[in-house]
Amino acid sequence: REAVVTTVLFVCTANICRSPYAAHALRGALSDVSGFTVRSAGVRSDWLEIVGEPACPEMPAPEGMDLLQDHSATQLTLDMVREADIIITFEAVHRAAVVDLLPRAQVKTYTANQAQRLARAVAAVHWPPAAPERSDDVLRNLNAARSWAPYEDDADVSDPHGLGIEAHLDCAREIDSMVQALASVLKP
Repeated sequence: REAVVTTVLFVCTANICRSPYAAHALRGALSDVSGFTVRSAGVRSDWLEIVGEPACPEMPAPEGMDLLQDHSATQLTLDMVREADIIITFEAVHRAAVVDLLPRAQVKTYTANQAQRLARAVAAVHWPPAAPERSDDVLRNLNAARSWAPYEDDADVSDPHGLGIEAHLDCAREIDSMVQALASVLKP
C-alpha cells in the first residue's frame, strides 16, 4: 500500500516572513510523525520581484530550530493549491487569492486565526486527531467546526516586514500559537 502524504500549504504576501516561519514551525511540531509535507508560498512574490530571495533576517527561528537559512521566496501557483490538502493564509486577501486561483479550494483554505480557532474547538470536543493518511478527516472536522465553534473576529496576522524586530517577534508568537493548535489536530 502506498503511503499517503498530507500537504499543508502556508500562504502570505511575499513568502519571506510569515509563511516560511509557519512552515518551518509546523515541520518542527510534526517532526516525530511521518506523512506530512509542509510548504509555503507568496501571492505577490513574483510581482514584488523577490522570487528566490531568502527569508527576512529579522524573523526569528522557531524555538529549537535553525533560522530559515535554506528558504527562498516562492510564488503561489495553481498546482500548489491543487496539491495542498490544507491551506492556511495570513490575511483574508491571501485567502481570496487562493480561491481566485481555484474556487473549489475554498473548503480547504483558512486564515491562520480561523484555523487556530477551529482547531482549538475540534480539540476541545476531544475528537481524535486524524491520521496523516486521512487528511479528509481533518478537513471534515475543521469544516464542521465552522458551523458550531464560537465565532471570533479572525483578524489577519499582520505583516511584520520592515517594522523592526519587535513586530517580527510578536508575529512569531502569534504564528507559534496557531501552529500549536493546528498540530494538535494533525498529530495522531
